Amino acid sequence: PNMNLYILNSWVPQRLSIFLDACVQERMYTFAGPRFDINGAYQHGGPVSIGDQLSLSSTRSRGIHYSLDGTDISTASPVYTGPLTLSHSVKVKARILQGETWSALTEASFAAGPVAESLRVTEFMYHPPGADDPNAEFIELANLGNETINLNLVTFTDGVDFVFGKLEVTPNERVLLVKDVNTFTARYGDDLPIVGQYEGSLSNAGEWIELQDASGHVIQGFRYQDNWYELTDGAGFSLTLRADALDSDLHSSLQNWRLSAYQGGSPGQDDANDIAPPGSIVI
Repeated sequence: PNMNLYILNSWVPQRLSIFLDACVQERMYTFAGPRFDINGAYQHGGPVSIGDQLSLSSTRSRGIHYSLDGTDISTASPVYTGPLTLSHSVKVKARILQGETWSALTEASFAAGPVAESLRVTEFMYHPPGADDPNAEFIELANLGNETINLNLVTFTDGVDFVFGKLEVTPNERVLLVKDVNTFTARYGDDLPIVGQYEGSLSNAGEWIELQDASGHVIQGFRYQDNWYELTDGAGFSLTLRADALDSDLHSSLQNWRLSAYQGGSPGQDDANDIAPPGSIVI
């Protein structure tokens, strides 16, 4: 709050060229990397649509090497020859090679398609019963939208660790992440849509879970509590998202989650039609 505004507004901006010249002399910086454009307009990462065109450009007209999967750039990387059509989310890295000198690195992530609008965690077993705990944990995700989505680079950043590959999920399709494939299949069988095994474990005491798209936008973030339902805390039932609670801003509330219809949960399936109506007598 007491900083001299001259330093912030005048001295620092004027030092930029001096700083970059010093970096060039020390071989810490050479020249600027490529520019990224989507459909002809500058965009450095963020949301895009399937089929959008990614262009890489520079005042140095040739020698742009790039990758779309976040791998480092080398002479073995593809050379850019024209606009790239985006069919899924990408993490772009690019440098210009002039002679034997590389430019600075340009990198950005583009999240393609309505992933953030459509993908939700719809069921999870955070405290399985018996000696298998916690290895029988699972997380179910569903595409609740009207379009097929590709989950490339979608990431669990809190709760557990997992990064999706180029997985397409059709409307209303459900997929499963599990703590341990062998334990899960021994309990539930091997015909369920397991797409990966995550690192870490869901806390039996409750915790924050966060799912992000390729550009770091939060798709779904919520905190569950172990005191919401006694039967989900080691008694074999899972937490299941209510059908009318799709707004991810509300998912930290008990009112938006229910018990699974069955002990063991219903991984990979929608059990909403199997819930007994309030006041019913189940024998």
